[in-house]
Amino acid sequence: IISPPEGIEGEIQSLIDAGIPVVLFDRHLPGVATDVVEVDNQKSTFNATSYLIGKGYAHIAFVTFSSSLTQMEARLAGYKEAISAAGLDTCILEIDFNQNDEHIINPIADFFKENKQGDAGVFGALQAGTNGLKAFRKIGYTIPGDIAAISYDDCDVFQLYSPSITAIVQPINKIADAAIDLLIKRLKTPASNPKTLVMETELIHRKSSR
Repeated sequence: IISPPEGIEGEIQSLIDAGIPVVLFDRHLPGVATDVVEVDNQKSTFNATSYLIGKGYAHIAFVTFSSSLTQMEARLAGYKEAISAAGLDTCILEIDFNQNDEHIINPIADFFKENKQGDAGVFGALQAGTNGLKAFRKIGYTIPGDIAAISYDDCDVFQLYSPSITAIVQPINKIADAAIDLLIKRLKTPASNPKTLVMETELIHRKSSR
């Protein structure tokens, strides 16, 4: 059971060719035929962005990490789809992931200082969301007074933050159960066709928008 990083297609295919059952979760690898459990990432960010549009926000930014991983590309696509459907302009920041939070906080702070018309931010990953809150505090933005916020994935920080932060929640337990179930079935029937299970997320409405 693997959450595959970039560039691991050859290794995964070698496992499959050797008859070793492989279940991928969180993302898939285009061109690699194996069992997959993931969520509908594009629909998730489409719904989150549409939620903000429905509340009257018209300058919604999307902050994400630079990545060709399928789940990250799908999340960006969902944002673009919602913005396009509403006839609005996209405003996108892609950051290189870094273990040092300051290398994430500073670009976000600079981005929103340069885009002062921005009235909402959708963060495409947990680390982007938590550091986005730090960036807003750094530039003196209040939530939701100055800007609204939604983050992909949930954590205690978002629940305890004042005001609490709306989040896209993945069904972690269901994903784990499904991955184990697929692996057990693959061990019993190795010749059957690969399956892809796509699960829904939930948008937990909190107080980070007006």
